[in-house]
Amino acid sequence: GDVKKEEEEEETDVIADFQERIIQSNKQMYGHGIGLPICRLYAEFFGGSLTLRQASRVGVDVYLRLGFIHTNSKRIKI
Repeated sequence: GDVKKEEEEEETDVIADFQERIIQSNKQMYGHGIGLPICRLYAEFFGGSLTLRQASRVGVDVYLRLGFIHTNSKRIKI
């Protein structure tokens, strides 16, 4: 409900703030900015989520939650 909506608004603010810093910065930024969106897609695919929270004056905390993944594959260790 309201908590989820607040988290989404806070997450959007963090991303918007980061994008604004990139625009205002004269430094060259590496990459194409698709890493976090791809991570979010993978997290949602596996029944989880990716959440960003601004840590005041420190940066951003990133929380990755994944649903339970059951496999008997020896190649995948969970």
